[in-house]
Amino acid sequence: MDDQQIIDHINSLASEEHLLFNRESEGKVSPEERERLRRIEVTLDQAWDLLHQRRARRNAARPRDRRRVPGMSAETCSHLDEVHLDVAPSGDGCKECLEIGDIWVHLRLCMSCGHVGCCDSSKNKHATKHHRATDHPVIRSFQPGEDWFWCYPDQLMFELD
Repeated sequence: MDDQQIIDHINSLASEEHLLFNRESEGKVSPEERERLRRIEVTLDQAWDLLHQRRARRNAARPRDRRRVPGMSAETCSHLDEVHLDVAPSGDGCKECLEIGDIWVHLRLCMSCGHVGCCDSSKNKHATKHHRATDHPVIRSFQPGEDWFWCYPDQLMFELD
């Protein structure tokens, strides 16, 4: 499966997710549809992670002669100076989801302030909402075993060296 096929799959799943979210907000979703929505959310997150990982591998294979932070590389990220590798996480889960008693799919860590928010496959998308509210540019996956970073303004994924 190439990148475009992954993107097409993501778009198809996102459309179905949107329809099911609307049905759910109207109170018209069946238990089977609710389970389908849960599976879509997980599959979307996995597809995004696969796409990000592939892009990171391609970016890692390019010459690395631009701005650098020790232990990190990115060819075109212009926000590395705003990354704090020693940032303290705001908690063990999505801050806002915990406050409202909701759930998330995966977690993301803001590398400017340590805010922990839920991923874009989670219904609340708190990590992206945090970025939009604060203009903090770079997040990192807060999932065990994942070391990738994402720069929102540059739309660039990169990993630790």
